[in-house]
Amino acid sequence: MSLSAAAVPLTCSLFSRQVAWEEITIGQLWQANIKSKKKEINAILEQAQGESALEEFLAEVRKSVLTDLSVVLRVSSTAF
Repeated sequence: MSLSAAAVPLTCSLFSRQVAWEEITIGQLWQANIKSKKKEINAILEQAQGESALEEFLAEVRKSVLTDLSVVLRVSSTAF
């Protein structure tokens, strides 16, 4: 995870005011007629999927770099 929920408040602008996601009820979603906002919701979901994939990739890169670094350090410490 890159950012905590406290650092970036998650809000929804489907309503007349900004509402935190954890405060949204099914009734509010129904009243907001989210079906009419399908295009916008799909765009948000696509972006979230891309961000999730990027986070996973960066975690793999970090793990790989740390593993390679530990091997290099081990080899260099035995060389002297």
